[in-house]
Amino acid sequence: ALDIRPVPGKKYYIFNKHQAGYQYYYDNNGSVGFAPACRYNDKAYIWLCEANGEKFNFKNVSTNKYFAWKELSGSAYGWNVSPEKGTGKVVNDGCVTLQNGDKSKYLVGMIGNFDQAENAGYNNNTYSSDFCFVEYTHKPQPGKYYYFYNKHQKGDKYFYDNNGSVGFSATKDAFNKNY
Repeated sequence: ALDIRPVPGKKYYIFNKHQAGYQYYYDNNGSVGFAPACRYNDKAYIWLCEANGEKFNFKNVSTNKYFAWKELSGSAYGWNVSPEKGTGKVVNDGCVTLQNGDKSKYLVGMIGNFDQAENAGYNNNTYSSDFCFVEYTHKPQPGKYYYFYNKHQKGDKYFYDNNGSVGFSATKDAFNKNY
């Protein structure tokens, strides 16, 4: 099986995948902030992945505070991160669950809040234990080509130039180099 857990030493944007809308996490002046959209390249939204054995830590690059249990902390937390799918586990492809150190509780995201649960799950517009990590790479560079796409439950859609308007395609090769 493909291991989609974050890689220690790399930087990520973290979001909770939720049917009511994604929630990106950031350092909001010392507390965990929630936003429906990511502010790309804003250091408050970027988290450095660290590992201590099998446990993961996520340190905010703007303040060096760690993403802990529903808060930010000056010390590492030690998350258990699992990509396992199935009943009571991850629902969406490309997501992982976050559990506390002794694996007794899952972190669940709700719009504008956190909670905890004994089992992982996903309940329409109420809560989700599916968390995603999007690798932070760099700012787009002038003169380079980039593919833009929308990750969606019904299939990813790539954006392209359709004679002056935005078009969508299921594959990035469908419309030559008009991306």
